[in-house]
Amino acid sequence: MHKLLLKFKKKSTSEKVTYIFYFVFFVLMAIIYLMPILITFFNSFRTLADYTSETRKWYELPAPFQFDSWANIFVDFKYKTYTFWDMLFNSVWYLALKVTVNVLSSTLLAYAIARFRFPGKNFLYGLAIFSQTVPIIGSGAAGYRLFVTLGLVDNPALIWIAWAVGFDYAFIILYGTFKGISMTYSEAAKIDGANNFVVLFKIILPQAFPAMVALAVTQAIGVWNDYSTPMIYLRKFPTLAYGLYLFSAESQNLPNANATYCAGVILSMIPVIILYASMQKLILTNLTTGGLKG
Repeated sequence: MHKLLLKFKKKSTSEKVTYIFYFVFFVLMAIIYLMPILITFFNSFRTLADYTSETRKWYELPAPFQFDSWANIFVDFKYKTYTFWDMLFNSVWYLALKVTVNVLSSTLLAYAIARFRFPGKNFLYGLAIFSQTVPIIGSGAAGYRLFVTLGLVDNPALIWIAWAVGFDYAFIILYGTFKGISMTYSEAAKIDGANNFVVLFKIILPQAFPAMVALAVTQAIGVWNDYSTPMIYLRKFPTLAYGLYLFSAESQNLPNANATYCAGVILSMIPVIILYASMQKLILTNLTTGGLKG
């Protein structure tokens, strides 16, 4: 802290004003983002009377604190026959399957387009950019009909096929990553007798692995919070995110259901917060570097 203060004192007046402005701005943004989380956290400790009180101010702490919602969350938090543990298990396999399939398919596609010359290469790259910049409006009904026809709805054994597209945000980052790896490594390996598979798995992927991990982490956060996909295509396998949606709509008969719901929200946030906090430096470094190379 002392070193930071010394560096700050050496700045010019205009630089000091700029630093102060950005500091205040980001502090305010942090408060805005943290406020709903803190309110939800404290609401999980409220009694039903305290939660529904018309005289209570939004910033007041629970009076008194009650821990029943946290103690009973593994019992009360359920939907039909699906318990908290069932939803947690569905969230884990859904996340692992979707992220793995998506990152691997994007990796193979980005590697082929970035490192090889073949007819239609530029068209495929343009198609990938087009799919990310131009929204396809009104395709939801047709997409669902296609899923039903192919037997992918409520079918974990086959639904991964829909996630093996490759043309997505991960493709753009990995394309830049592969383009940034010098061709000298591949050429040297081929001179020593290595084929394309050896070059990919022993030369290129080890260098691109940090970017792949960073992409997997960012996608895992989105998949963990995704409730629309399970709602439409995996209704028989509710995840925690989808379970929270169902619980909020059908928990009116439970005692103090609002506090239980808030406790469930906070509990479901913990894994992704830990994941992002532990991988923050890796994500910022590799996604920025991979995205800037082209």
